Amino acid sequence: MAKDNRALAEVLYALGLAHQLANNLKYSYDHYTRAAAVLEARMQHLKSESASEENSAEITEIEGVLADLNEKIEDLKAGEDFKALLEREKLATTTIGFGNTDEKKTEVVHDLGVFKSKRKIEAKQNEADEKKFKPV
Repeated sequence: MAKDNRALAEVLYALGLAHQLANNLKYSYDHYTRAAAVLEARMQHLKSESASEENSAEITEIEGVLADLNEKIEDLKAGEDFKALLEREKLATTTIGFGNTDEKKTEVVHDLGVFKSKRKIEAKQNEADEKKFKPV
């Protein structure tokens, strides 16, 4: 499949929308920006070909879709949830090495909420088990 295929852009957009609905904002943003890049590549490809009425119509259509998509990306970035996500990622970023800023950085994202809730469930179950088997 060509890197400027509109079907690819549509799939990337659909994935971005699905991730946005699931509140996976980082993945949503990534897919939306990739869809925009595919559409921009398609537009450049069409502009490099010989001018035709069909190409002009598609370019106009892509410009409209890109404007809507870029607005969606900006709305996503402006949202409080996305800002909080960026702040968490910024806090979770650590430098490998001994303080050398030229070293590669890696992101370590901890979702401790999952572990906490699992521990609470296990603790409740242990309490219930202890009550069942408590000697008289």
